[in-house]
Order: sequence, then structure tokens, then C-alpha cells
Amino acid sequence: DDPNFLDTFFSASCLHYIGHFNESIEDFVRNRPPPPALPPALPGGERVIFHLDMDCFFASVSLSTRSELVDKPVAICWGGSATTKDSNSEISTCNY
Repeated sequence: DDPNFLDTFFSASCLHYIGHFNESIEDFVRNRPPPPALPPALPGGERVIFHLDMDCFFASVSLSTRSELVDKPVAICWGGSATTKDSNSEISTCNY
């Protein structure tokens, strides 16, 4: 029934904060001088791309003190008070 529900929800959400943080990082990067040249390629002309998934790491760290949850699906959440009408919550990561 609240016509401002979406604005209210997103202004209080972690995703809203992350989105705005991303904009400030993009501004910072845009105003940096150009990066130095890449180092020479590995023998054979190949390059290595390394992707580190920190979401699963954070879920694993959370499980290190909750042994009863190991080998169970776990979602790491953020939320307001569950006792108020205006509460909200979001899943920030999970163990895959």
C-alpha cells in the first residue's frame, strides 16, 4: 500500500549501498592515470586469468564457528528487525 515502498526499501538496503559504492569506485578509477604496460606473456604466449570467488569464502568463514551447519545449505543474510512491519532482509551470499 506504500507508494514509496521501492524507494524506501532500496535506500535502506545493502545492495543500494554496494551500488553507490560501485559508482564512487568507477569515478575514482576513471580519474586515475593510465596503468603501466602489462608484463610480458608467459612462454608460449599464454596469459593466466585468475578469478577468486570471495562470496563462498565468506560463507565458509561463517561456518567455521557453526559446525552444526557444515554440509548444509547456508545463506548469509542481512536484515532489519523481524518484529516491525517495515523490516527487510537480503541474502548477500551462500555456500554453493
